[in-house]
Amino acid sequence: MIQYLNKKKYIYLFIIFLCILCGCKNLNLNKNLKPNRVVKHNHNNVSDLFNYIVKINLNLSHKKIIKKVATGSGILVSEKYIITCNHIFKNYNIKYSFDIIYQGQNMCAKYIGGDEDNDIALLKICDNPKYGQILKNYKPPNIIKRHPILGEKVYCIGFLKNIFQRDNFPSLTGGIISFVNRKIEVNNNQQQTFIQVDAYANQGSSGGGLFSSSMELIGIISLVLQKKNGQWEGVTLVIPIQKAYSIAKKILKKSKAIL
Repeated sequence: MIQYLNKKKYIYLFIIFLCILCGCKNLNLNKNLKPNRVVKHNHNNVSDLFNYIVKINLNLSHKKIIKKVATGSGILVSEKYIITCNHIFKNYNIKYSFDIIYQGQNMCAKYIGGDEDNDIALLKICDNPKYGQILKNYKPPNIIKRHPILGEKVYCIGFLKNIFQRDNFPSLTGGIISFVNRKIEVNNNQQQTFIQVDAYANQGSSGGGLFSSSMELIGIISLVLQKKNGQWEGVTLVIPIQKAYSIAKKILKKSKAIL
């Protein structure tokens, strides 16, 4: 009887030993496990996008009567220059300077040049010592260095035409990229390539910016498709930022001779 109990005891001890051994092996395996992909959480503040947007007010004064010609948006790409849409200036005499609003404060800007076919214009902020104080905390936007991805989350930022005019602050909307290379005939039946998004953009948002969830500048808002009754079609078309930058550099290079 005693011998049987001793054998049983040894069997229990052997089972415990195996359990401990297997547990150690599992622990060692767990230590060596590595994830296939590291997910980086985005800690950027969406409100930072307000640092890049300006409101463009085109007014004509004649015999003390001020007539508003157009309202648009623009992206401040440096402390001196703004990229926006050329169609905003369609009915404006570009030899005159005009008002822009940055973070609720008024400044003056000039039209440097534009590309009507591609709907890109380059503006320059007027020289004024006071503007240095307004722009003291400004940092240029990060430009996206990859191709936009179908379905990725994006933000549109711009000013609203005929809505909230007095507060002079922009509006932010969100959505996804609906199509990456949407080809549409515009301006004399010339075919242009846009990024299509479903984020709402008001007509006053023309010249505003499309940003990724990482706060990278993807493009310049150009067209908002509407029905005949004025209802939004759910389509906003954006000029890729690489294209916009390339055109802006050509405009600047060409304009240096006359500045």
